[in-house]
Amino acid sequence: MSEIRVDRAVTLEQARAALAKELPAAYQVSVKPGSSTELRVKKSGMVSATVHMTTAGGTTSFRVNGGGLILLRAVNHFLIVPDVQEALQDSFAAA
Repeated sequence: MSEIRVDRAVTLEQARAALAKELPAAYQVSVKPGSSTELRVKKSGMVSATVHMTTAGGTTSFRVNGGGLILLRAVNHFLIVPDVQEALQDSFAAA
């Protein structure tokens, strides 16, 4: 899975707000319960993705993976992951 890098530190809340603004209203963006580095993006009960964030040295990296069980992860890789990656790139391109 490709990584999206931003040349500044981005907080989890900034990433959540950026995705919520950039993605269509049908998508729900939330902090993954119990995590300080992961977001969950859902379009429906079966269509979801997880965004993993790491920040080091003033740079933030995002990895997006399809959510669900093994077969659903593969399907979601093509259904939702590209939308989330594009939203992240669009949100932080000028940053």
